[in-house]
Amino acid sequence: LSAYYAEGSSWAGAECADVVYAGGSTLAGVAVGDEAPFPFRFACKTRLTGLFRTQLADGIMGLDKSPGSFWRQMHAAGVIADRKFSLCYSLEQWERKQRAGAMVFGGTDDRLHGTPMIYAEEDGPRDSGWYYVTINRIYLRVGGGESIASNHSRATVTEVKMERQFRPIIDSGTTITYLPSALKGAFVEAWSNIVGVTFSKARHFTAEEYKSLPTIIFQLAGSNTINVGHNSSSPGLASTLDPANGHDILVAFPPSRYLEFYDGYYAFALNFEPGLGVLGANFIAGHDVLFDIDNGQIGFAESRCDYQISGNGTAGDLPDDYERREHPFGYDGGGDRRRKSDVYSPVARRCGVPGWVRGGAVAVLIAAFRFKYSPV
Repeated sequence: LSAYYAEGSSWAGAECADVVYAGGSTLAGVAVGDEAPFPFRFACKTRLTGLFRTQLADGIMGLDKSPGSFWRQMHAAGVIADRKFSLCYSLEQWERKQRAGAMVFGGTDDRLHGTPMIYAEEDGPRDSGWYYVTINRIYLRVGGGESIASNHSRATVTEVKMERQFRPIIDSGTTITYLPSALKGAFVEAWSNIVGVTFSKARHFTAEEYKSLPTIIFQLAGSNTINVGHNSSSPGLASTLDPANGHDILVAFPPSRYLEFYDGYYAFALNFEPGLGVLGANFIAGHDVLFDIDNGQIGFAESRCDYQISGNGTAGDLPDDYERREHPFGYDGGGDRRRKSDVYSPVARRCGVPGWVRGGAVAVLIAAFRFKYSPV
């Protein structure tokens, strides 16, 4: 088995089988995982190139709609009843902590939610493995914080003058966000008028300049069935900005997620490329995102995604310092705080790779993930 990626990374390995379960005792009320083991086929990697050798994530968990994806194998084995899973990427994920967030297979856990979950329509082709959404409008909001619910009455919102809708994919395996190049002219014009500087790949911002940067708000085509049950003023519904399409949803994309800090400069983790576009991991971050395949919808709820909680409160309660006072100033985002732990794998030995394999994080970190040995 092997795979090659557009930016130059690749891997190769041997296909193996084992018995696994996902889960753990870190979220209150979640049973420790032996109750639902299932047979699982995967690749034991023997070669890595490119970013797999330098970035925090040194593996990939497939979550698309193909039969070999992790959730599809769970569903085929009868471990989960519904074809659903949710990803919740922590707001602090760039700090390279082990608490990267939470995953739920078979649904979602509303204890993770800081705002009600609202739903975008997933309208990709039936034969596609990707998850598509439709961007109806884009806004730039100055002031009001990082949540979709503005915390300031004087926040101003400017619409980017789009000529048509766009249908990007949502892809957790793509680190940053790529918008279609057809959007660039209108976006850059609106940005320059508000910020007063040209939208460029990298630049220096003072603390005051950083605080004045706009939060980008995406209006996605909503689910007319499930969103009807929400009050029209619910955080995240588009009724306040676009009353004619009040069941559309709004997703906030603040500077702390579309900028990356390196050696005193900020690089935009938002690029423009030919094609449909990709809403990547930095777009997902700070939300619990439910991929509901059977019902053709994708849910969004703002969250800290804190998997390490007790029975008191919820993991979704937004912290008082939600505007990230400690970031970016005072934190050097450069450097890779990679974990160096080792995990023994008898399966890896039998698949022809060294018996000791690096226990690094994968593209989607499960808080507790265990492999159980069985002959194949």
